[in-house]
Amino acid sequence: MDDLNQLQNEAAAIDAEFIPAGEESRADQATPVMDYHKEAKGLIDFALSLFVPIFPSLDAIYTEQARMNLANASGPLMEKYDFSLGSLFERWGPEINFAMVAFPLSAQTYKAVKADIEAAKPKHEQSQQQGSAMGHPSMAQTEEQTL
Repeated sequence: MDDLNQLQNEAAAIDAEFIPAGEESRADQATPVMDYHKEAKGLIDFALSLFVPIFPSLDAIYTEQARMNLANASGPLMEKYDFSLGSLFERWGPEINFAMVAFPLSAQTYKAVKADIEAAKPKHEQSQQQGSAMGHPSMAQTEEQTL
């Protein structure tokens, strides 16, 4: 037990040499107060940066005023649950980074595949679809139906 006390005393003496007198140690320093309103606004802006490229119509819905109103309502909720953007990234960082890359790519991939499928349809099939879409049933009939 004396060895442990001696080690603690030596460590305290070394600390005293490197921490100027009157200065608090890092453990004694107060932690900065979290601005939950700012955190909420940051989270909303981040989410929209993910989803607006995929769903462009969201940009018209989430105006700057709507974002501020949502941040005003979300800030107290985030404070109640001690939730922040930092804690979100700390816990879900890899998943968020994946979503930031994969979501826009998946939307572009869907559009490209859909266009490729449409382009690969036979011309005859496309003309049938166009005829029936115009409300002309006679244009959508095949040769067999007209005989």
